[in-house]
Amino acid sequence: MNPSSNSLVTHRARKMAKGGLVLGLLLGLNAHANIILNGDFEADTVSDPNAGSGYQYVQSADLTGWTVTDVSGPNRGAVLFNSTYGQGVGGGVNSLQLEDYGDAISQVIGTTIGQLYELSFDLSAYSSPGTATLSVGIGVDSFLFTGTSPAYVTHSLLFTASATSTTIRFTHIDGVGSDRYPHLDNISVNEVSSVPVPAGYALLLGGLALLRIRHSQRS
Repeated sequence: MNPSSNSLVTHRARKMAKGGLVLGLLLGLNAHANIILNGDFEADTVSDPNAGSGYQYVQSADLTGWTVTDVSGPNRGAVLFNSTYGQGVGGGVNSLQLEDYGDAISQVIGTTIGQLYELSFDLSAYSSPGTATLSVGIGVDSFLFTGTSPAYVTHSLLFTASATSTTIRFTHIDGVGSDRYPHLDNISVNEVSSVPVPAGYALLLGGLALLRIRHSQRS
């Protein structure tokens, strides 16, 4: 992970915990249109030579909107697959597998300096051994995520753009053992804006915080 950055990147939700009491920090966010191209991998079709098995090794020319970095080669950087492959898909017909350590997909998106964005994606792992580690890059920042089962889990990050273009990158970094393939689907980047939190929620949070303070004073 790169701790230095020109972009502010935060997790989608934060929690404050003490003495077993957990208070969720409510953030009202209003999402706009997705600016990632082909984030669900539905713009392309699995074709020869392995179409009968439900998968196809793809390079940049085969994967609409994405640049494929092929370290494992030849022509093995990423695998477009459907349910015939014997692995679950995150939605629709297709999902994407990163084949080997260092293989990656990336996309440069237009961004507005100072604008808040949310990156969201679904991650799972090849069914056996069922775990895979992924580096997610937003500009110069990178974050580690682990797929721990064939079931897809949605992850998200908030970031503030510091340039008029931002590179979104997903890199396979699990070099331990074999078949530790991360699977991706439903990648999106949306502009977000704050939405006023309803007064009732504010009062509820204030009341919970007050109860916690009083409890701490008594204990």
